[in-house]
Amino acid sequence: MAKMSGWICQDEYKERLKYLTDQELGRLTRAVMDYHIDGSLPDLRGREIGAFYFIKADIDGAEAKYDSKCRQNRKNRIENVDDGERTLTNDDERKR
Repeated sequence: MAKMSGWICQDEYKERLKYLTDQELGRLTRAVMDYHIDGSLPDLRGREIGAFYFIKADIDGAEAKYDSKCRQNRKNRIENVDDGERTLTNDDERKR
């Protein structure tokens, strides 16, 4: 599965997270980063865990869309090669 190098912090999060204290928001932010990087689920409580799961759902949805787009791009590249067009290989891309 293709992996995004980051995630989008939606503008709507500001309103949805407004009741978290700075400490809660900090713990949540670290938990979201850890989840995105290595898939680890946090040990959060209360408002933080609720917020984590709506952000997790957004990340998971974005990752699924990204993976689907990467698969389609690979498929298109293979089809272009089959049609006689030259496309860059991974080795060619690394040399750039």
